[in-house]
Amino acid sequence: MLEVLTEILHVIIEYGVLFFEYFGVGVLLFSGIKGIITFVSGRPVHLQLSKGLALGLEFLLIGEILHTVIVQTVDDMIFIGCLIVIRMFLALIINHEIESKQEQKLHKRKFEKELEHLEHEVEQEKAAHNH
Repeated sequence: MLEVLTEILHVIIEYGVLFFEYFGVGVLLFSGIKGIITFVSGRPVHLQLSKGLALGLEFLLIGEILHTVIVQTVDDMIFIGCLIVIRMFLALIINHEIESKQEQKLHKRKFEKELEHLEHEVEQEKAAHNH
C-alpha cells in the first residue's frame, strides 16, 4: 500500500514538474516575443522584458523545488540544488534590476513634475512682471 502511494506521489510530482517547467518556458517565450515586438516598435522594453524573465524563472524554480521531493541520489540532489541556486540568483538579479528601473522611472516623473511646476512659476512671474 505504501509503495502504491509513493508511486502516485512520484507521478503527481513528475506531472507537476513538467507543468511548471512548460509554463515557465511558455512565459519566457511569450515575454521574449512581446519584448521583440515592443523593441521593434521603438518603445522601451527593458522593464517589461525583465518582469517576464523574473516570472518565467519563478515558475521554473517551482518545478525544481517540486523535483527535490522525489530525488533519489545525492548527485541528483546536488545537481538540482545547483540549478535552484543559479535560478534564485538570476531571479534576485532581475528583481533588483526591476526595482532599480522602477525607482528611476519614479525619480524621472518627480523631476518632470518639479520642472513643470518651476516653468509654470516662471511664466507667472513673467506675466506679473509685464503687467
